Amino acid sequence: MKALALALLLATTLRAAEPTGEALLTAAIKNPGGYDQMCASPPPVPADVPLPLYGLLARRNFHLSDFVAKQLQEHRPEVVAALVHRLEAMDLTQPSPTPKPAQEGASGVMDSGLDTSRLSGVLIEIVLKLKAVEALPALMKIEAQLDTILDAAAKDPAAFVPDLTVDGINYPKGLETTELVRKKWVRKANAKEIEHEQAFIRCRVFQRELLSAMAKLLREAGFEPFLTSPIEQAYGDAIKKAAEKIPYKKATDIPEEERSYTFWDERYHVPVIGRTHGTLPFTPELRLQIRDLVSQYFAAKAPK
Repeated sequence: MKALALALLLATTLRAAEPTGEALLTAAIKNPGGYDQMCASPPPVPADVPLPLYGLLARRNFHLSDFVAKQLQEHRPEVVAALVHRLEAMDLTQPSPTPKPAQEGASGVMDSGLDTSRLSGVLIEIVLKLKAVEALPALMKIEAQLDTILDAAAKDPAAFVPDLTVDGINYPKGLETTELVRKKWVRKANAKEIEHEQAFIRCRVFQRELLSAMAKLLREAGFEPFLTSPIEQAYGDAIKKAAEKIPYKKATDIPEEERSYTFWDERYHVPVIGRTHGTLPFTPELRLQIRDLVSQYFAAKAPK
């Protein structure tokens, strides 16, 4: 019923007036259409936070649905322009407003509660769904801000850390490491210290997810230096190993009802369930490798 209500709501909006890219982007973040119910906060993440291959690392309640993604894809030029503008305007060195709790509106559609002008998992999903390579420079800028913030905070516990929101419902700030969980249970850390450490971990997660998104954009653009990189090799090894347990041998074998979460990888000719497969240990060298590949991509695209 909620999916039907969302479809009717968006259809009504589209009939009322031709939507702008800004309006569509805002509506998609507020009502992304996909909901993964969790009865508790997401599981703890490793303190060093690895690089996911490829996409989001932390579990979220809200995700971009196929229906909403299709609406955005039908207006890709306008939405990508709005997306790039919004990413370019972000400044993670400044405090963010306190997120409002998610709530169900009169239409029966769940409002994510996400700040539509700030970094979020849904926003990263939109970048990936639209294959928005145009957003790579802005993603590079935001990731560099996070890297500077994390470096300063690692040296000085009193350094500013932006209060990023992992998700808009139940646990906007609940992402933790195993060590943080232990500290809370044995009460060896005060609330302020725990909140600061949680904010630090959220920044680490978003940094890794941004780097992963950059890598995936290069992959889907068919950029050869990336396709022959150790990063892509690790991804290929991971999905081929996972495919050994999946019975489908060609794309047409995948049942219609499973195609929202099961995909066919055209490069390796194997079925892929889900969107993130394996991780790589994060190192400064890995970070610089991805950023260098992005720079190479734009250098190759530049007019000669």
